[in-house]
Amino acid sequence: MSRPLVSVVMPTYNRRALLEASIDSVLAQTLDDFELFIVDDASTDGTAEVLTTSARADRRIRVMRVAVNGGCDAARNLAMGQARGRYLAFLDDDDLFLPERLERTVARLEAEPGLGAAFSRFGFIDARGRALPWTPGFLPIGESATPGERVFQMLYCDWGWIPTCTLTVRAEQLAGLAFPEFRRCDNDAVFNAQLAASGASFAQLGRTLALVRRDPSHASMSLDRKALLADRRASLVFLRSWLGEQGITRFDRLHARAWSNQLIKEAEFLGGLRGVRRLILATGHWPGNPRALRYVWRRIFARRR
Repeated sequence: MSRPLVSVVMPTYNRRALLEASIDSVLAQTLDDFELFIVDDASTDGTAEVLTTSARADRRIRVMRVAVNGGCDAARNLAMGQARGRYLAFLDDDDLFLPERLERTVARLEAEPGLGAAFSRFGFIDARGRALPWTPGFLPIGESATPGERVFQMLYCDWGWIPTCTLTVRAEQLAGLAFPEFRRCDNDAVFNAQLAASGASFAQLGRTLALVRRDPSHASMSLDRKALLADRRASLVFLRSWLGEQGITRFDRLHARAWSNQLIKEAEFLGGLRGVRRLILATGHWPGNPRALRYVWRRIFARRR
């Protein structure tokens, strides 16, 4: 078989009710030179039958099934290791591509050979596919290529978010990279930070090209704030260790800033004396942190007015 232009990587686990809509959103793309590589992560709900039927109906669908559930990132990594496309795009089994998702992100990458990754704006939908009235947070970059150093700072220090379903990457940029296989809700943020730290430049398309599904069954919604902050703390430790293992030292100046910002988030969550302690620790790491000043203003001075 000839090499497809794009490989769309999709892990799935027990999402039979939503999986067909996600597959259909890929098959409806205006760019049709792709393979859809789906890894069934040991589903038990009839997902295998859905995938068998879909693969028989469209030769562009490739299916792999694993016997033991390893998590969505392990499944992604299996597909990435066998993907044949010049570009890799990603879709979870509950999210949706809009029809021009592949065409527009690939066109942006084709137009600038030095660009490593392109992603787009997105919207939120609920379990029934209805638009949610939420305003997504977007990274403050545009369609011009932004160096990986700048993107890494946004992801590492400020926990910017690039939803996996919006991302398209040149295959060669992924050499030596894989999604971290710890079972936390922010693995995509860690992966994107690693991609940026490895030198990939990013561009963000201003058009909404994907829809992210959110409801109480999703991990990022059911986790409480305390657990989310604990995950992010662990990811900071992981990224700092990973940078050291890779011999990447150009971000050393950011470690104190990233940790200070994390402590401010914990202070906002904890409040009271525990929050004050976190605040003191935060200013010790970064004495000039403007978030610390805003925290003091909100917690102390603004209450007295």
